[in-house]
Amino acid sequence: MQVSVAWTREGAYTAGEDAWAVVIDVLRATSSIGTALAGGARAVRPVDDMQTAFDWKTRDTGCLLAGERNCRPIPGFDLGNSPSAFLAPHVRGRQVVLATTNGSRALASAASSGFAEVLAVSLLNLGAVAEHIVRGHPERLRIVCAGTNGVFSIDDAYVAGALIDRLSDRTRVECDDAGMAACLLHCASARDVPALFLKSRAGRNLLEAGLREDVLFCARVDALNVVPRMTDGVLLL
Repeated sequence: MQVSVAWTREGAYTAGEDAWAVVIDVLRATSSIGTALAGGARAVRPVDDMQTAFDWKTRDTGCLLAGERNCRPIPGFDLGNSPSAFLAPHVRGRQVVLATTNGSRALASAASSGFAEVLAVSLLNLGAVAEHIVRGHPERLRIVCAGTNGVFSIDDAYVAGALIDRLSDRTRVECDDAGMAACLLHCASARDVPALFLKSRAGRNLLEAGLREDVLFCARVDALNVVPRMTDGVLLL
């Protein structure tokens, strides 16, 4: 399997039918998506902007609008982007329309790029996604880090390295230089993931917003056995 890593969502280029994409926004969108689906949400629909989310509310009045701008909940939305909020009973059975600063846009970009499969991964569902990829064994895998406001994010890069290492334990993997760098980062930082996340740009932004518990929630490994897969613009199990 040939694995390449993009540090930001702009790297989700058109890839062809023999390639899969995995999108990472560990702080917090892909962590929230996995938690929502594990908690019984019917689907999660990532969208580019707030107006598109409001438009979906007119089509599906029972859906929940969730998301953030610059770590803050969006006025008029039902939920922010704290993963633990998606464990609430009223999420079960409903579509969640998600608009975030980085992650939902990265997922929307990957979904429009012609990949045979688009998955959402975080540390919470790392093992489940790795197992799914090994079983599917795509010829090429593009790991797309959402980044933070268009620049490299060390927390997403760490998860990219963790995923590659899991895959390497199960199958033969050939990485590009970015993938090799992600693996080195993972090996160097695996002993204290919460500390790495709290020091990252995204982590510091969440600390300033009073959301330290969100960072710690997202630093847990293999807490969820879910594989969010993109189908017709929505993420399903």
